[in-house]
Amino acid sequence: ACLAQVIHQLFHFFRCLSQSYHNTRFGSCSACSYLAYNFQTCFIMGSTANQGTDTFYSLHVVGDDFRTGFNNLSYQFFSSLEIGDQNFYCRLWVEAFDFLNYYCRYYLNNEEYELAMNEAVRLQMLSDETGNLQGTISSNEYLGLIYIMIGRDRDAATALEKGMSLLKESGGQPDYEMQLTPFLLIAYLRLNELEKMRSLLVYYESVIHMMESEQPAKWMNYPFRQKYCFLYSYYTNLYIAEDKPKEAKKAMQQASSYVDDTNRNDPFLISVYNLAMARYYFYVKKYPEAIREIDKVLSVDYSTEPLKLKAEILKAAGKK
Repeated sequence: ACLAQVIHQLFHFFRCLSQSYHNTRFGSCSACSYLAYNFQTCFIMGSTANQGTDTFYSLHVVGDDFRTGFNNLSYQFFSSLEIGDQNFYCRLWVEAFDFLNYYCRYYLNNEEYELAMNEAVRLQMLSDETGNLQGTISSNEYLGLIYIMIGRDRDAATALEKGMSLLKESGGQPDYEMQLTPFLLIAYLRLNELEKMRSLLVYYESVIHMMESEQPAKWMNYPFRQKYCFLYSYYTNLYIAEDKPKEAKKAMQQASSYVDDTNRNDPFLISVYNLAMARYYFYVKKYPEAIREIDKVLSVDYSTEPLKLKAEILKAAGKK
């Protein structure tokens, strides 16, 4: 009983520490690195149902707020655990995958692509070892995103194709397919694999229609207008690449019809829709309009692709 009280106090400490950091946004990475040792004690000794629940709660919160300081000992620890309760053990691995996801997202958001790559590879290895399909899909998604950001488009296409293939096999996750598809379309466009791009766009549209035909309550708050805008924005890009001005204009008009006050300021929509608009105006040599649109993109996405496009527009317009 005394031991249980001690363990409970430990869990309570982690909850308070995590919440305190969350509220104040203040913390020390060096101090956080010691949490791995403390969690090892918690997991080995916390075997009752209540203690297990506290453990998962603490791990989830700390994973969100202390990801920069939780060092490699956590991975070693997860792999070396010997727990009799199989249900507890399975839930523990779920949290381990969450940790790796947190790491990948954190480094991606901070444009630390080498560190993001390390975590994505860790996630992939752990997923392969444990047969965790969702982890394998996530790792391929992250690898695809990283490869796109660093210009390795062939590798990006390979990783994202694998993720999409596994999603189709597993079934029941159309929203996740919608999440991966835009990035694979980017890779195909950069690689000039236009037939693959066209096939994927047809599939993308079919999934949207399928989702719309399901129970309305299931996708009540799903951003269908945004997805349709993406669909026709990528069709615009496709037709420009194929040198089909009439089709490109029609697709651009269709994309514009799905932009309204609810989504026009969404950064992701701007990075897709306004980039397609900039490409279209550049394609038809309307340079002031192209500059206007590319500047909107650069307000949310200051990456190589829009910067390169702006340089091309300015050069064509006779500006330095």
